Formats: sequence, C-alpha cells, structure tokens
Amino acid sequence: MMKSMNFFHLFPLVLPLNMSGGTLLKVLSSLIPSNTNDLLSLLLLLKPPHFLYFLYFLCSLVLFSLFSKTGLYWNKCDETFKKFEKYKKTLVLPPPSIKKEIKRVCKILKAKGRHTLCRIFEKTFPNTLETAVTMLHDGTAFVITGDIPLMWLRDSAAQVNPYIPLAKDDPYLQIIIEGVIRRDIKWIKMDPYGSSFRMFLDFDHAGKEELTDWDYRCGRTAYVAQHDYEMDSLTYFIKLSYDYWKSTGISAIFDEDWREAIVAILDTWDIEQNHNSKSQYTYPTLLKDKGSTTCDNKLLWVGMRPSDDSCKYHFLIPANMMAVTSLRQLNEIFTSFFPEDEIIYRTSKMADEVEQAIKEHAIFEHEGKEIYAYEVDGCGNKNMMDDANIPSLLSIPYIGFKPSYDPNGKIEKATRNWILSKSNPYFFSNSQFEGIGSPHTPGSNVWHLAIIMRALTSNDPVEINKQISMLERSVQTVESNSGSFLMHESFSIQNPNKFTRHWFSWANSLFAEMILKKLDVIEVQKPASHLAKSVYLVCLCVLMVFAGKKVVMGKKKLMVQTV
Repeated sequence: MMKSMNFFHLFPLVLPLNMSGGTLLKVLSSLIPSNTNDLLSLLLLLKPPHFLYFLYFLCSLVLFSLFSKTGLYWNKCDETFKKFEKYKKTLVLPPPSIKKEIKRVCKILKAKGRHTLCRIFEKTFPNTLETAVTMLHDGTAFVITGDIPLMWLRDSAAQVNPYIPLAKDDPYLQIIIEGVIRRDIKWIKMDPYGSSFRMFLDFDHAGKEELTDWDYRCGRTAYVAQHDYEMDSLTYFIKLSYDYWKSTGISAIFDEDWREAIVAILDTWDIEQNHNSKSQYTYPTLLKDKGSTTCDNKLLWVGMRPSDDSCKYHFLIPANMMAVTSLRQLNEIFTSFFPEDEIIYRTSKMADEVEQAIKEHAIFEHEGKEIYAYEVDGCGNKNMMDDANIPSLLSIPYIGFKPSYDPNGKIEKATRNWILSKSNPYFFSNSQFEGIGSPHTPGSNVWHLAIIMRALTSNDPVEINKQISMLERSVQTVESNSGSFLMHESFSIQNPNKFTRHWFSWANSLFAEMILKKLDVIEVQKPASHLAKSVYLVCLCVLMVFAGKKVVMGKKKLMVQTV
C-alpha cells in the first residue's frame, strides 16, 4: 500500500486549507509517527521517487502555513469575521428583510394593477440569495453567475448590489455582502487579470482532473477559471466596496488586506496605462496573442469586453470611464481612512490622466454633434457601436462618469441618441421590441440587461414605462412555456421563446434594482373598458361564425357550440 502512494497528489488537497500553525501541527502529527523507529521505518518504505515526494509535501505544508495570506481562505479573527460567526447559525437565504421588502413592493405594484410585474419581482429580487450564494467557513461568500457555476468579480458585485440599501439594518445581508468583498479580495490578490474564479478545478463536475495545455496557454489555474483581462471586473469590486460603505457607514472592510487588493489593481492599471512598454499580458484568443496594435496615450488597455469577447481596439471607452469613477471613489476612501497614504496621489493623478485621454481620443463628430466611440486604438482608429453588457455607453449615467469637460452631459446625451438608433449596428427593433444586443449572441437578439439599463438611466416616465412593458411582455411570452418569471441573457425580437441562458443572475438583480429605483414612476395599468370588452366580444363572435361555430350569448357567459 505504501509503495504505491504518491504524496505529491496530496498537496493540492491541502493547498486550499490556509491552515493556522496549530492546524498545521495537527495535520503533521497525523502524518508523521511520534516514535523515531516508526518514522525511520516509514522513510525506508518510501523509495525514490516517493521519498522525494514526501519531503516535498512536508516542505510545502510548512511554506504554505508561513505564507497563508496568499491562500484560498481567510485566516483572520477580526470584527468582520466575528460578526459572521455570530449570525451564521441563524442565517437563512433569503433573510427576512428580503421577504419584507418583496411584500412592500408588491403591495404598491398590485395597487397599480401590475400583478405580472409583482410576480417577476418576487422571482428576480431574491434569486441570487436563493440560488447563487454559498457561505464558506472563513466568512467569505462564493457567488456563481447562474447556469455557469463560476464566480465573476463583476457579476457577483452586481448580483448583491440591490441588497445594499437594506443592509444597514440587517446583519445577515451585511455578512453576505462583506463575504463577497472578502472573497473578491482573495481573487484579486491571486490574479488581478482574472475575471472568473472557482473553488476547485472540476467546478462543473465533468470529471476534470488536471489542467490542459489550452488552460496553461490561457493562464488558468485550479482556481483562476478565466484569465481574460476584463478591466471592469476590478472597477465593480471598487464600486461594491464604495457603495456598501456609503450606504451602511461600515468601514471595517477597509483593512490592510483590502488595501493590498487595491494596490494590486493600481499596479495593474499602471502597467496597462503603458501597455506597449510594460505589459507582458497575453491571451490566446487575442490577435497574435497580444491583441491589435495600440498607441499608448494614458488610456487603460483592456483585453476583453464585459461580454467576454475580445476587443477590436483595446482602449474600451466605457471601461475607462468606469475606471475614472472608481479612482475618484478610491481617492475619497483613502482620504477618509488612510490620509497619509501615497495612493491618494496615485488615484487622483491617474483619474485626471484617463479623463483627459478620453476627451482627446474617444470623442468624434457625427452629424454635427460630438459623441463617444465604443473603442479606440489611440492611433486614429475607432469602433462606433455599443454593446448590451455593462459598462456600456448607454450606462454612462449609471456608472457615474461625469467629466469636467462635459458638465451638462451634452456629449453623453448625443451618444445615447446615437446608440439607440439604427446607426448602432447592434440596435435591433420591430413593432414589439427594441434594444441593444451584442456580437456575443445570435442575430437580432436584444439583451434584458440593455433594456433594464435604458430604464435605469432615463428620467422620462414614458421611456421608462415603455422599457418595463417590453420586459414584462418578453417574460410573459417565454413564461407561457417555462413559468420561471426570470430574466435571461438575450432573446430574439421575432420570437422571445428563443433566448440564451435560462438562468442569468446578474440580469435578475439588475431588474430588481430598476424596479426599486423606478417604483414611483411605474404607471397604473388601467383595466379594460366596457367598450373595449364589447368590441372584443363582437370580433370574437365574427371569427367563430366564420370558423363554423354557433355563438350563444347568455346573461353571464358566452357559449360556443359546434354547428
């Protein structure tokens, strides 16, 4: 038995444990005999190469315990973890505050006659908590994106975002959101170029036992599922941290580990602001592994769009806009909690540089008006479009980009009008539906994310209610078959029953966020008038007569008999 054992195979099993010294001693004591003669006998049984494997295994345990801060789990008994320990035993998903909020919102919706909207909200608002969140023993939260069981930095932050307003008075929501922030800290310190992560290699239970050559080319590890650099992943982490602090007043999240994650982000952005001279990043789906040619100009280089598609030109303007917002948010945080930190200067300088670079390189004239390009290369080329995924040009007000050179939002408004027209190659419309799609999905599919974002970023009640009605109709059409009352990734405007991704938790959370923010604007659905009912019955009778049916009108009902 001993001769066939390969101790090297045990190392990956221990690697995620992030053990304390005491735990390490317990593990070692269980592996190593206390009696010297027994230990010598064990070592004699371990012939090469097993003897070397065993020594490697022991050394790895010791080294890993010394550098446990870089491990998969937290080993920290601070205020945040003590809160988790206090409430974890009574935590139920969703917490009572979520159910209470659903009742409050649905009472308003039903009073407006919007019973279908209530049903959709009942399903979408708790969806992340009911189906996507797993609380881990170290107080962190692993949040899958839906039907893909991986944790995206961007998606997980967006998925818990609508719960932030309720978190101030709910410790259960606090430990969930703080758990997401702390889990993201681990991911960012592990790989700031990563976009999605997993707790173990065989995340989809397909029997995968080792990384492939393609995995190595993609920069993947047992825990880094996607090494495709999507800069907005990092901005969403900053947004979540900032919004949580501003809403709840809780600052315990801003500890040294959080600061180290921010340093990793800023160091990455410093490299990618000077991509051609500093960056070593490659990815096999990019053109020649490096991407198309760019000319450095203080914009931040991006590998992939938030759709996971490769950029055509690698200065993705919506992502750079969100980075400016994030840098200014970091400046506020560090000024408040790290007043002597040099990061205050770094964030201010970089925010000003990127904003100025957007002004100089991302604005172009269209029919006498200045509008933003979606992507530029800094060498004079531009990609005029918008994509449904966020950040997008449509989402400029949502991501908080308010440049000093456009104080009244004139360029943003002109850009919005342009992307919501046929001029945008990914804007699709017919008599029933319209919205922005993506090259990531087939044909004329529009995305629920884009329709929701259009409502979120509008101040026009007519426009807002038009988007809500389209969302309602698209879901009703599909739900006649599935009954889930949930958002999807995209759907065909010709036939909403043809859709992509039946479970897309980000879209569910964004829909719930939109309902909460636009609740007062949602219009009352008037019941059908008596005249309308009469016209309907007359038309129905005529159709049935032509179909060979005999119509008998009673006092309270209409009966149909075969002729």
